[in-house]
Amino acid sequence: LLRSHSNKAREDPERQALLMSRQASIKKRAEEKKDGLVIVKAIYMIGADKFETKESERRSVTLDVTTQLQFWVVDSKLELPSSSKSQMLGFYDLTVEYLDDLIDYDSFGEKGKGQESGDKKYFFSVNSFKTWWQTYWNDPNSKKRSLHKTMMERKCVPILNVEYKLGSQLYRIVVRDDEPLILPNATATFIGT
Repeated sequence: LLRSHSNKAREDPERQALLMSRQASIKKRAEEKKDGLVIVKAIYMIGADKFETKESERRSVTLDVTTQLQFWVVDSKLELPSSSKSQMLGFYDLTVEYLDDLIDYDSFGEKGKGQESGDKKYFFSVNSFKTWWQTYWNDPNSKKRSLHKTMMERKCVPILNVEYKLGSQLYRIVVRDDEPLILPNATATFIGT
């Protein structure tokens, strides 16, 4: 059930991004002509800190949102609210797919053995499900601890990792899902020309 929901959830923003791509291309060309704000690469992700990490690839969920962010650029500025980006056009809630992937893999990262149930074959590890359940619902340190806080500590809050150009200068900024994204940004890291 989770798998089919996460597949549908991924298809919707892909279709939306396709619809946004024409306008995003027009805005990108206009920004390039005036040395304005061009989104070079934008990844919305959960379960990893960087653009590409071999170790975390199998346990991270990513969505390329370069087109979506360029679509929202107006007059060389981009401002996204301090609320979850998952509700924006071209985005979706990555946590469902991420938690689904955690259940699919056991603690050693190996695919669980297929368990026959009627005419369906389920892939999960009992140990991974038990670990997931204990981690998210039964924190031994505090009965009052929220699921949200536990997920944040385990890198279960999506982040938005953006590389952008302003003129000939290339910058990178990373914001958590619940933080605003304002570009250009004085706190962004300069990474070259």
